[in-house]
Amino acid sequence: MSLSIDPNKTIPEIFEGKSVFITGGSGFIGKVLIEKLLRSCPGIKNIYVLVRPKKNKNIQERVRALFDVPLFDQLRRDNMAVIEKVIGIEGDITKINLGMNETDTSLLIDNVSIIYHIAASVRFNDSLKSAIFSNTRSTREVIALAKRCASMDVFVHCSTAYSNFDQNVIEEKVYPPKHDWRIAIELAEKYDDMTLQVLTEKYIDPLPNTYTFTKGMAEQLVIDLCTNQIPAIITRPSIVLPSSRDPIDGWVDNFNGPMSINLLEGKGLVRVIYADEDSEHDNVFVDNTAKALVIATWRKIFQSKNPIIEVYNIASDMNFTHKFMRDEGNKIIARNPPDSYLWTADAVFVKHPIIFYIATLIYHIIPAIILDSILRLSARNPKFLKIYRMVYIANVALYAFLSRTVDIRSKNYVALEDSLLEYDKNSFSFMASRIRPNSTETKRAISVIWKGMKQYLLKEKPYATEAEMKKYEWVMFLQKKVFLAVRGSIIYVIISKLFSPLITSKFNEIMSY
Repeated sequence: MSLSIDPNKTIPEIFEGKSVFITGGSGFIGKVLIEKLLRSCPGIKNIYVLVRPKKNKNIQERVRALFDVPLFDQLRRDNMAVIEKVIGIEGDITKINLGMNETDTSLLIDNVSIIYHIAASVRFNDSLKSAIFSNTRSTREVIALAKRCASMDVFVHCSTAYSNFDQNVIEEKVYPPKHDWRIAIELAEKYDDMTLQVLTEKYIDPLPNTYTFTKGMAEQLVIDLCTNQIPAIITRPSIVLPSSRDPIDGWVDNFNGPMSINLLEGKGLVRVIYADEDSEHDNVFVDNTAKALVIATWRKIFQSKNPIIEVYNIASDMNFTHKFMRDEGNKIIARNPPDSYLWTADAVFVKHPIIFYIATLIYHIIPAIILDSILRLSARNPKFLKIYRMVYIANVALYAFLSRTVDIRSKNYVALEDSLLEYDKNSFSFMASRIRPNSTETKRAISVIWKGMKQYLLKEKPYATEAEMKKYEWVMFLQKKVFLAVRGSIIYVIISKLFSPLITSKFNEIMSY
């Protein structure tokens, strides 16, 4: 990519006096992006955030609630006034014109010059109709708005590195579409959920779910509607991890993707994970993702005459096998256990479907029935079967991603670091956070991730006491003895049922010889 960058124009200067519109501002990446823009680009004029209406709360109350998390602690201490620059716009990505009224639409058209389209439904089991409205048609509506803006510098589309999951190697380019996005939107608008459900599996093949399918179509939509019309870029984060260090270590606010499985495994609830333990996770830190979005915007402003829509695979900050993550994670949890847990962390990976079903029955369903029975006897509401039903659904949904390794190339993403001006390196450099596989830094990062999940998701204290560590060690010892006894009993029953008649027959034959 050839650049003609004015060395006097830093990232904060580029955002000086400009207004930004963000969809998905209340989401994980969106919050981190807002915090980064306000803290590192204080001269920004306004940040308009699309917010869905909610009962008993007006839009500005919902916007203010975004800041009631530790992510914004430093910003509140250093420059509380900039928070007033964030303005809520009532809307809904699933609606035509994003569900906005004419007044708000005009406000954005007259003021906005940079748009970040981050909002999406990340649920893997969404119906085809819902996923098309949330992930594909919404992109069309945001681009339509961008084309009407009086001064549009950059449209940034946030996709996913797994939008082309049928590829073994994912390059930083847009792949040929599986289907025409126009026809897909027409189908979703014309037919009901039940009708579309019949053809979903065949329609989205070879992609594993409606999420990756509709995000892939959205990328082609960006190419078709933005090329030679408005400056645009496509960004593709892989699995987004808690923050590495900016502005705080380990911040996270959602249970999406493997995060929920890892957390429940740490609490001793998940004993079986449907995955190939030797396949590899590709991960990126959320603070690095936000930095990449900002740097890519800055670069594109200086490339406005370049009609090419660049693609950035924001990936490979920290890669590891599932086995490595479990083994190292279990050691870290033993040194910093959660406040409460069912058992200690010790899940097994299973990749054969029949063995997975059997293991789920033995390790999840039967214990859930026993525990729920105990709860009923003590006049409390049963909960474990419900939990393990969700675990089973998550296991099945994630299997496609946890059973194979995909090579996600990220040359363009890495090049963002090289293009930074010296002035911007202190605030926007991200290479120091990227970690070599299986290095000492990987173990430190896993420790930070676990601490973050404890502190921000479980609302527990970040570090355990010495007494809690000793108690955890005692439970580990007890668990091994109990599980050894259970496994021995199961093996004994199986052997006695299968081989007892044969042994008895042979014994009688010998005795009667």
